[in-house]
Amino acid sequence: MPVSHKHLSNIRSLLPSNSLLESSHPDYRTETATWAAQRNQKPSICVRPQTLEELQRIVKYLCSSDLDFVVRNGGAGSASSRDVVISLSKFDTVEFTKQSDQEAVALVGAGQTWGDVDLKMEEKAPGYVVVGTRTPLVGITGSILIGGLSWLAHEYGMIADPANLLDAQVVLPSGECIWAAKSAPDLMWALRGGRFSGGVISALRFRARKYPSHEIYAGPVTYPMSSLPELSKRINEFCHKQHDPRTAFMGFFSNPHLSWFPAPEGIVLMLFDAHGEAHGRSSDGFKWALDIPGAEDETKTMRYCDVGQLQASAMAGMGTSNNHMATLLLPDESFTEKSFRDCYEWFDDTITRTFEGIEEAMAPSTFIILEQMQPNVFLSVDHAKNPTAWPHPARHTHIIQLGTGYTATGNADKDASLQTASLKLLGEGCKAGNDKYEINGSGNRYHSERTGFTPTFLEEGLMSMEGVYGRENWTLMQDIASKYDPGSKFRGGWTVDGWSQHGR
Repeated sequence: MPVSHKHLSNIRSLLPSNSLLESSHPDYRTETATWAAQRNQKPSICVRPQTLEELQRIVKYLCSSDLDFVVRNGGAGSASSRDVVISLSKFDTVEFTKQSDQEAVALVGAGQTWGDVDLKMEEKAPGYVVVGTRTPLVGITGSILIGGLSWLAHEYGMIADPANLLDAQVVLPSGECIWAAKSAPDLMWALRGGRFSGGVISALRFRARKYPSHEIYAGPVTYPMSSLPELSKRINEFCHKQHDPRTAFMGFFSNPHLSWFPAPEGIVLMLFDAHGEAHGRSSDGFKWALDIPGAEDETKTMRYCDVGQLQASAMAGMGTSNNHMATLLLPDESFTEKSFRDCYEWFDDTITRTFEGIEEAMAPSTFIILEQMQPNVFLSVDHAKNPTAWPHPARHTHIIQLGTGYTATGNADKDASLQTASLKLLGEGCKAGNDKYEINGSGNRYHSERTGFTPTFLEEGLMSMEGVYGRENWTLMQDIASKYDPGSKFRGGWTVDGWSQHGR
């Protein structure tokens, strides 16, 4: 049902005409797109405020109305609603203030992606970096609300950790604008991985650090599938023994059918070494990876802002399929040669498999990525002080990110069966990645850990909020949400009483 004439008239009175995008506007589709096609509710209108004052007016109005709305940044979190999407794409500034030779502060408009921010940091402050995501299409606000992983996290911790994220400007449901670190420290805690903002985040302050940002050795190395046994062995050795915070990799199986990263069948390692190319090619770096028979080396020296662009092709996947994803924790001691091979067996079976008489396979949306994490990613915070809403694992832990999905057929019954199949296969992938994973009504468990997942993706039926956050933090999050958002307007991934499909 379209937004009523009365609501539309009121919204027009609050914003200039170029801040209101109806479905016929040429920017509407871009500003409302979602990564997962099934999450796109095709909102009646999109509002795109251009100033803080405009944002305050529209937030106050929408929170006092009965309209369904959501805040969108880059779209990777699949934020959507029936009535109104607030796009923050005009909040796109980066201001740099140097504090010493080694550190500075970057004040960043909240509507940008990390690809935008990295390029602007290179322009305004060459030689300084902000801890941001590996993938350039991810929005900066979405990344902090899920904790945030980065090539730089191996040295400095997660994006939302207090050492990196210093403050957040938030427009509350009343329209009031605050800086949360001093005015609302409990809210500041909740947005560090809690998928809850209490309002609309309009700007963020990050610590910027001096870094050898023009000397990064990075890029892909591709292997034939025949290299799997040797590669599994070498990866296992590297993960357990190499704890240099300036070297890391992620590995995945290339999927010729994947819409956003098509590549011939094989295995890809994406390497990163901030010590430079000589170190990266040495026995202290990745010589082991380069020496494996069949390796095709595309690595080179580049700027830090160009490292993220290696994954820029992922943008082509926006809205191309219905998909479901999970990010699974794998403690270092549980990672073995067999782990990588088990992941491949699940991947290979999934991309070739049809399900319960459905002829469409899951190939176009299936992926699995092993992200090697150095100890400092999760161990850089003081766990006893519980400084973030998402409780970091208290031991050296790696990440397995996986996804399944399908292209909608237009047949409701068939699409419902495909969705069931996709979620079932995703659960099987979680089991392949971590054999202690359990699907059950109360959440997932891994040994004594409070969480078996990061909050990056939440899939109802595979995980629970208490399972992801732990009982103590989940209870605190509910209390904070009730305090700042009693009308349940800003709980992108959850509500106190259940799940929300808004995304972020």
